[in-house]
Amino acid sequence: MRTLSSLMQAVDSLNLDNLILESMDQASPTYLEQQKEQMSYAVNEKGQTIGKYRSDSYARKKNQMNPNAGYGNVDLRLTGSFYEAMEAKAQPEGMNIDSTDQKSQMLQQKYGKDIFGLFGEWKEPFIEKLQTAVTELLTEELNR
Repeated sequence: MRTLSSLMQAVDSLNLDNLILESMDQASPTYLEQQKEQMSYAVNEKGQTIGKYRSDSYARKKNQMNPNAGYGNVDLRLTGSFYEAMEAKAQPEGMNIDSTDQKSQMLQQKYGKDIFGLFGEWKEPFIEKLQTAVTELLTEELNR
């Protein structure tokens, strides 16, 4: 069992910035899962619809492929390559999300950079995973 003095030394030596970034890295797979699900419902970071399809025939086709998005709403998924190429990187400012798919820049220009980022209920699983990771890493550091 640690003494109060050794625990205080451990607290003083903590690098909270690194601990938070490492926790965000651990929680990034959950962030990506939630990002993809949110997009499948055609919702952007602001809680708004990503966009609308101009072609009624294409809207019908897409609605058959993914009724969760709602008729005519853009979900940014056709082949799945854009979704599969998404990456989440922990940054001091927050989670940086992008896709390495060749369509990424074009889609961001067309629909806005806020296609990436979690809104509302989609944040909750990430926050829970992040809290768990922070608690585990903090406990580990303080018990060294």
